[in-house]
Amino acid sequence: MVEMIEVANILNNASDNSLVILDEIGRGTSTYDGLSIAQAVSEYLLEHSRSKVLFATHYH
Repeated sequence: MVEMIEVANILNNASDNSLVILDEIGRGTSTYDGLSIAQAVSEYLLEHSRSKVLFATHYH
């Protein structure tokens, strides 16, 4: 729950000048749920933010 609150805060406050670093988002969930969360967050950042993003995950 805390992780999702932190991600929501990042998504709501990311600006053109932000550097967003996300590591193993959704790690405490099932593989399907974690992959879905990671994909949704990365797509949102791509479509709604001009932030620079470093996104690390073990999903492939």
